[in-house]
Amino acid sequence: MTKIKYELVPCEEQEPNEIKKPLNCIVKILFVVLSLFTLVIYTLSGANNSLKSNADPFSPWKSMRLPLGWTNNPGDLSSPLDAKHTTRSLSTAKQTESTEATYSKVTDTESTTEDQAEITLYALEENGKKYFVNSPQCQMSHPNPFASNIQHIYNKHSYIVCDKSRDMITVNYNVTDSTYRLHKNENSSCCFKQILRAGTSANADHKYKLGPCVEFQQDFLVPTEVSAMITYCRRPPFDKVSQKDAFSFVHPRKDQIKNPTTLHRRPSVLLWGIDSISRMNLELTMPRMFEYLNNQHWFELQGYNKMGDNTFPNLMAVLTGFNKTYANARCHPEKVRGLDACPFIWKDFKDKGYTTAFAEDWSKFSTFDYSSRGFFNPPTDVYGRPLVLAVEKELKTFQRGQMPYCLGRKPASRTLDKNGIMDNTIIIFFSDHGTRFGPLRNLDSGFVEERLPFIYIRVPRWIREKYPKQLRNLQMNKNRLTSPYDIHATLRHILELDTPKDKLPRPDGCSSCHSVFEEVDWSRNCSQAGIEEHWCACNSFSDVPTTDPSARSMSTQLVEAINKYVASKKGTERCSRLKLNRISSVQRRGSSNRYLIQLKAQPGDALFEATVDWDASAQRIPAQMPSISRLDTYAAKSRCSSVKETKKYCIC
Repeated sequence: MTKIKYELVPCEEQEPNEIKKPLNCIVKILFVVLSLFTLVIYTLSGANNSLKSNADPFSPWKSMRLPLGWTNNPGDLSSPLDAKHTTRSLSTAKQTESTEATYSKVTDTESTTEDQAEITLYALEENGKKYFVNSPQCQMSHPNPFASNIQHIYNKHSYIVCDKSRDMITVNYNVTDSTYRLHKNENSSCCFKQILRAGTSANADHKYKLGPCVEFQQDFLVPTEVSAMITYCRRPPFDKVSQKDAFSFVHPRKDQIKNPTTLHRRPSVLLWGIDSISRMNLELTMPRMFEYLNNQHWFELQGYNKMGDNTFPNLMAVLTGFNKTYANARCHPEKVRGLDACPFIWKDFKDKGYTTAFAEDWSKFSTFDYSSRGFFNPPTDVYGRPLVLAVEKELKTFQRGQMPYCLGRKPASRTLDKNGIMDNTIIIFFSDHGTRFGPLRNLDSGFVEERLPFIYIRVPRWIREKYPKQLRNLQMNKNRLTSPYDIHATLRHILELDTPKDKLPRPDGCSSCHSVFEEVDWSRNCSQAGIEEHWCACNSFSDVPTTDPSARSMSTQLVEAINKYVASKKGTERCSRLKLNRISSVQRRGSSNRYLIQLKAQPGDALFEATVDWDASAQRIPAQMPSISRLDTYAAKSRCSSVKETKKYCIC
């Protein structure tokens, strides 16, 4: 394994323990993800079509050459992070045609709209200021990720190899019949224990069991009913276990439709997510990954804006198209079996003959189990949670910054390789949001940092060739405002690539949102993208003096609204009544009556940020609870509340 040095990023606090040394949390890297939620959707032909990656007729990229150092294990998801392993193939001539203009204005005469109307675009750099999106409806600033005040926060750490010993077991995949075999790399005696789901009722998603240890010989064929296992190998004299390892397998569905004349034109789909990484932090902390993504067939959406506070609402918008309120009402994550009835997008793929899989790399803080009931039945054909539960318990693990780093002998990640998967797989590599609190969030750039997660999309060559207009649209959307609802619409579009855009379904939570394979309106605003005002990163603000009487009145009423909300919930009796301590800042959004307020409240020196509507004539903010961010760590301070929705506001 190549030894690579990474610069590390502060992570958001999820564990309900007070972090005594905040800098210990500066360990978020690609191989230590807080929550890697992976939706892998395979067709039977996914690994059978190793199409060559040659120059494409419209793309600004030349032919892609897979880097050295890639292995041959199917289903692995690794990226060549070493800069010397990547190729810089971006055409200089084509680069000047990109929407990343640095001049004052540009008229786009290559618009992909049906009437080919000219669209006047504002530059992405004006008067020394950079923008991710720059239109009359949205000026989304582009902070410098390498600014001195940001660099001051970070510590650099070297990449750690979890286990330097040679693998005693290698998994070999046969693309012809989609089977796996266990190959022993040395003289040894080996057996495996199947990992099975074992929980019931409210604990259905929290228990596992191991089967008996089954001895196997060289090149053992893995049974199709085994989706995960732990292997135990002994070297001569075979008196003790020399190496333990864990493996997972994705077998084709037994009822899979087998039609070789059509299946090769249905792409597999992989959603690969890392929690709490903004677009700026990806560039800063993962420079080699950033270079790889920008030099290969990956399309970036720089104006991708989160639509909710934390992981759950943003991921639910991607997977269901629901907003948070409707997602809670329809899917009932707080009830046993509630999530089982939820219409996740993978169910649509399964109905079309796909094999589906879902996995996260940290059981304690998984999206659907942290403060929720999880799944009663496995939600997908292959479900990775039992594997992670078993590995965390049965194998030796190593943590950095209170997060899993090594699970057994391997990093807490997946690996991609050159066995042909990428030739027929649409990969969406993304995050749910940026840093939500801590020293990075408290900087001037923190407002944008929190709201702009990174997202890249890779499309196989045959789709680029067959649907050039859709891919031009995807390229055009690089610097336009997009949201998680658009990604949900894109997933539905993938199921119906030949369907006219006016016939495609729209997300329930945003009727004006649509696939990113269709051109996004350049003048789009946050409301049209399904993004609530408070989470909107279009940041045209003007400062209001904190000594202004209206600023004081808004802040006092905001704290009172928090108190009333907490008091209205059962299970919050031990939460303290908050009092305004200090107004940090008040900003007016454009010429509207909306204000962004940062304030500190006692006890606990709690730091809140909220967007409020101000009725100047009545000198009041609305009675309903506004959207609020908590900018300091609070898990340890809110343990006395049993209500998930109030933990952000409760000080015990």
